[in-house]
Amino acid sequence: MNNVPLYQRRDIARKYDNDRFGGAFGNHLENIEIETYGSLMDSDHSRILDAGAGTGKLSVRLRQKSLPVTSIDASREMLDITIAKGKTLGLTVDAAVCDVHDMCFTDGAFDCVLASRILMHLRDWRRGIGELCRVSNRLVIIDFPVSPSFGALESVSRNLCHRLRQDVIPYNVFRFGAVRQEFEKSDFQIVDVRRECFMPMAFHRRLNNPEKSIAIEKWFAKLRLISLFGSPVTTKAVKNQREESRRKPILTIGGLSSAQAD
Repeated sequence: MNNVPLYQRRDIARKYDNDRFGGAFGNHLENIEIETYGSLMDSDHSRILDAGAGTGKLSVRLRQKSLPVTSIDASREMLDITIAKGKTLGLTVDAAVCDVHDMCFTDGAFDCVLASRILMHLRDWRRGIGELCRVSNRLVIIDFPVSPSFGALESVSRNLCHRLRQDVIPYNVFRFGAVRQEFEKSDFQIVDVRRECFMPMAFHRRLNNPEKSIAIEKWFAKLRLISLFGSPVTTKAVKNQREESRRKPILTIGGLSSAQAD
């Protein structure tokens, strides 16, 4: 059983939602992620892909809005939970087991590709970005933890625990410039960036008080620490032939905007 990837273990899949989105802050975090992705999407998508859908955080909400979304994940166990969530709401979820590294879709099959909390777990993130761009004919929205940030320290801790055979899912952190370059290789340009928190998620989970977390992060935002070290970041990238892609990339934090720096 230990040789099975954690996300493909039924016990891990079952506890994932509770561990990640349980409690007051977990619910708050889920709503933030959904609102962030929704604010970056265009209003006229006819074909949407939720790549690395997991237990359906984005997919189920999109289906509730009657949006046409296809959900894929490498873990059948995770997708089973997504489908079950949809059924409890009277929704049909179009789901398929599929590896983001090698997706079984034609070029430009989707108008909008979403990838929430997936890049950090890919064994070959560059290939993953290439595939996400390949199957999108307009837009890719993706998030990832960046370095430098407190998230980088948390990543070291989780990777160490994973190597010690603990049931901890490791993740990687990225330089923003390196991710931007990979998008450019696929003829996409990042046009919008949202940075989330200065303090690590582990801190906020232990605090488990959304109101206090919001107050703390607002204070760091005033000091402009989120604009420098906020993580994770959620990026909107568009194909270069679109008129929108010719705009200078913008960083938006709490209603304030400034030119995005590497």
